[in-house]
Amino acid sequence: MQNNKREKTRIIEVFTGIVLILSTLSVLIAFLTNFEFASPDRSIEEDLNFLSESALQQKTSAITWLVTGVLFVFLLPLYLMVFYRFQRWMQVINGLLITAMAMLFFRTGMAGFSIANIIESVPGGQILQPENQLLSFIRDSMLLIKIGLTAYGGYIFVLSITIFRRIKFSGFLTILLFLSGPVLIVYTWLNPEHIITTSSLAISAIGLLMTGTKLVNKGLLREEE
Repeated sequence: MQNNKREKTRIIEVFTGIVLILSTLSVLIAFLTNFEFASPDRSIEEDLNFLSESALQQKTSAITWLVTGVLFVFLLPLYLMVFYRFQRWMQVINGLLITAMAMLFFRTGMAGFSIANIIESVPGGQILQPENQLLSFIRDSMLLIKIGLTAYGGYIFVLSITIFRRIKFSGFLTILLFLSGPVLIVYTWLNPEHIITTSSLAISAIGLLMTGTKLVNKGLLREEE
């Protein structure tokens, strides 16, 4: 009976590690390929003309955010099954943050598709009547990404302070996540296009990828007592 329980735990750890790796890569890809809807160097008319010529890029960006949201939906139960025994109330907070990320990133993808559909529905790219609706979707998309990345930074920070000491993850890994989470939150709102925002996202991704790899190895290589 004990051996069966241990085997189930190992399987869950492996799947958790794999989904954590995939969701982390998906966030990074979605951020790096995120479609920029506006530019300070162009007028609104020029931006709208640019949108009318970039429907494929918009849909590609929307798909990456949708995939990211779906992956976090799969991550939620696996994460709680593996980590819930460590400072449970903190893991409940992280569970709520993961849920928020899944919803926000999914809504970001849906907003992206709505923008692309509006653009494609107007013949010749002459955007007149739908302009207010279009700008509303653009504002919503930009805000959803900021809130989603804020939740992501909080999730990273909570993860770093609750579990590593107990399950013997490296100090280097803990520091990566501990520092990158708050920095990502601050710069997401101060300047989302700043190199520090991208760097903190990349550093946090390294930490989470190492965490996922650690879980996979722990599940595959742990010796039976």
